[in-house]
Amino acid sequence: MSTIKSSAEDLTLNADGSNEIKFQINAVEKASISSAGLLTSTTIDATALTGNLPAIDGSSLTGLTTTGLTTVGTATLNLDGTIESSPAEGDIWYNNGKFYLGTSLSFTGVWSSGGNVGTARRGLAGAGTQSAGLCMGGYVAALSNVTEEYDGTSWSSGGNLGTARETAGAGTQSAGLCMGGYVAAYSNVTEEYDPGPGSYDELFTPSTGL
Repeated sequence: MSTIKSSAEDLTLNADGSNEIKFQINAVEKASISSAGLLTSTTIDATALTGNLPAIDGSSLTGLTTTGLTTVGTATLNLDGTIESSPAEGDIWYNNGKFYLGTSLSFTGVWSSGGNVGTARRGLAGAGTQSAGLCMGGYVAALSNVTEEYDGTSWSSGGNLGTARETAGAGTQSAGLCMGGYVAAYSNVTEEYDPGPGSYDELFTPSTGL
């Protein structure tokens, strides 16, 4: 037997057994609730739904279109510290205290902290790469001939310049070049660096031009 019960707080609709509670308008069924509590409706206005809603099984939904939707492919989320050597678009992984995202987008470069040079100075020259750098010359309380080599983490002492000066540099750590600069006047001295013996060879002699 089905009953309708009204109180000051609630309106209770009860359907015994396997009967359903049906909602009709002008003798046309608009919705029903099964004995298992499953709500079936011809139309639901999602904008009017509030509160904690039950999970919806997408496989039973009909009438959906893909207009305006963007298809997103599968991606990998890796939190075990493994470095993704060939990340795909959207891959996320964690390594050494940082999260990384695989993307084809380009971003403006940013600076991060590296190892400090051994001798703080101004007007020095630089050469090489981020993992094999070279700096030389400059000025502290006087002109400096100090050369330092960088391994991507820290600096170590290299061979001194033949001519202490504020200068310019080029080349690599294994084939460095130091040229020009300023001593007591503008300098045209050029020196080549060889990290093997840790020394420079002067290529240009100002007095002779050779």
